[in-house]
Amino acid sequence: MDMLPSAEELKGSKIDIEVSPGVVKRIPAAEGLKREVERYLPPSGRYYDQNTVEAIFASSIFAGRGRCVSCWSPKHVLSMRRCKRQCCVCGTEEHLGLECPALYATWRWWREHGHTPSPAIQSRPTTAQLAYLIVAKVVKPIENIQGPLIVNMDHPAVREFYQGKAAPEVILSQPKEPEVDTDARVHPNTSNHDHPDLAHRHCLDHIRQLENKIGAMENRIQSMESTLNIVLDAIRDTILDQTHKNEERLTALEYTLGMGEVKTSEERRSLEDDADD
Repeated sequence: MDMLPSAEELKGSKIDIEVSPGVVKRIPAAEGLKREVERYLPPSGRYYDQNTVEAIFASSIFAGRGRCVSCWSPKHVLSMRRCKRQCCVCGTEEHLGLECPALYATWRWWREHGHTPSPAIQSRPTTAQLAYLIVAKVVKPIENIQGPLIVNMDHPAVREFYQGKAAPEVILSQPKEPEVDTDARVHPNTSNHDHPDLAHRHCLDHIRQLENKIGAMENRIQSMESTLNIVLDAIRDTILDQTHKNEERLTALEYTLGMGEVKTSEERRSLEDDADD
């Protein structure tokens, strides 16, 4: 990909980063990345960073390997793929049976939780990979390794990855639950029309859910359009290649027929000459 550092540029490149309070280390840049550079970028939209997510939620949610890594409740199915529960992290049902795309963590973090993530999941870079991304100007320099990554939207790879998507926004606190009207708790049969504030909150919650679903559908449509374009390009290339081959065969056939006509003409003249003799 264009605008990525060469081996010569990476050689000896080091970045000063605070790896713990008061401890700054000079981190050498990785010589290369195992995946495409865009796979290391933060997810689009609002997301949780591995360095803060355990402080935001109850630490027991992410303790050990006894959790379903799709919904993050205690393990309840043999395979994550069978999970049909709402995610405890993002609060949606948009990724049933899949990893939560709102979690931005390293491959090592996922493995520590007993799971090898899908290649489609955004991977938080290691310190060496982060140094590479900073040298490549894909992300902006940061002082603390625990801090959120700030992407450089001027870089072509970054701009292309987030095109048509929401910019990344790290979540630093757990969303607050809507307050429930005390009268509504005491009188469960009371209509929401009698409590406009409660009805308004319910409407806002419903709108947010619809917006999340619409956003997910838009992402799926974009992915399908991209796949369709790839298929159409492949079909077009196949047709052009076959047309070219057919033209070559036709030219060869015309040449063969032409040579046959010449030979027939020569044989006819030879017979006529023999007859004259």
